[in-house]
Amino acid sequence: MLQGVNWLGAGAATVAAMAVGSLWYSPLMFMKRWQAELGKTPDQMGKPLSAVGNSVVMYLIAAVGLSMVFEWKSVTTMGDALMTSGAIWLVFVGSMELMHDRYNGASATFSAINCGNTLVSFLAMGAVLQALG
Repeated sequence: MLQGVNWLGAGAATVAAMAVGSLWYSPLMFMKRWQAELGKTPDQMGKPLSAVGNSVVMYLIAAVGLSMVFEWKSVTTMGDALMTSGAIWLVFVGSMELMHDRYNGASATFSAINCGNTLVSFLAMGAVLQALG
């Protein structure tokens, strides 16, 4: 089942997605607004170590899956990689994020911040997988 997985690419794609998230949720970008939408102060956020560990595992799973799709679909160009990554985000990830946010009463701003992060992360993972493919 895991035949054809680009393990180097999946590892590097995981690092790329983590880099996107680190910047995305930093004070340089959306940290303050995201925390405000979440209704928490920086002191209430606690220690992020378990969340970061969870993110690494989840992004690795996503990167391995994306690598499998790229192999299955014979993705050979950067354009194909970005289109495929974006389509997967739209039909599986972004749509589910928005559904959960609506049930949880999250604001549109909160959803936009989180969905934007996962979209850019998926595009980064796709680009890295293609570059290292």
